[in-house]
Amino acid sequence: MSRLATSWHSGRLGREVSVLRWGDVGAPVLFFPTAAGDAEECERFLLVDALTELMAAQRVKLYSVDSVPGIAWLKEDSSVRTGAPVQAAVLALIMPAIDAHGERLLLIERARGLTTHAGQLAFPGGKREPGDRDLLDTALRESKEEVGLDRRSVQILGRLEPVPTPTRFFIVPFVGRLLDPWVPERCSGEVANILTPSLSELCDPSLHSVSDVRRWRGRDYHLHEFAIHDPPLWGATARMTYELLTRASLVEAI
Repeated sequence: MSRLATSWHSGRLGREVSVLRWGDVGAPVLFFPTAAGDAEECERFLLVDALTELMAAQRVKLYSVDSVPGIAWLKEDSSVRTGAPVQAAVLALIMPAIDAHGERLLLIERARGLTTHAGQLAFPGGKREPGDRDLLDTALRESKEEVGLDRRSVQILGRLEPVPTPTRFFIVPFVGRLLDPWVPERCSGEVANILTPSLSELCDPSLHSVSDVRRWRGRDYHLHEFAIHDPPLWGATARMTYELLTRASLVEAI
């Protein structure tokens, strides 16, 4: 078993926390703090390297894939453009670590010539088609079409809160982990680029900001932005990403 001295930047402490990492990249690992009082911060560092293991053990709680809520309430809402809401689903795929920065999250950059959400960073996914058995089937089908992901290589861990958008979409985000070695590729003209930022990068407070707060149906929605690329990660996908990090206790809930 290999030993690696590394560090985790603690936003709470405002400094680097030194840790010793035991284990091989991509395998279960143990972290030990090298300074007194850093045990809690060390545990947070472990999360970015073993988040999917903790999700699979239900130590990080997600919604059940069998509990997708209905969308009837959107049809009554004047803040949604006229017409029936469009059901859609995406897959937040967590990929194994390739270095000491922890597990990674798969994102695509949508082509700039698209009619909706052009040029934005997003999870693989799209709207439900008539042949889809359910919204999970939608997310897995779109992931295959966009980045070549074989659904047999994915373990679905649960889902996050559905995200309604002013453009009539009702998006259900599913969370999965990669089980087999795989490299994503652009399989569709809708995909301009593929990104795999690490969870530790997404947790960096210097890269995260809240640009505005919007109130909708009596609830405040923080507009998150992650400066991990040009263009940055923002909009519905940024909201989903922040919820995932919050549920894992990697960032503080707003």
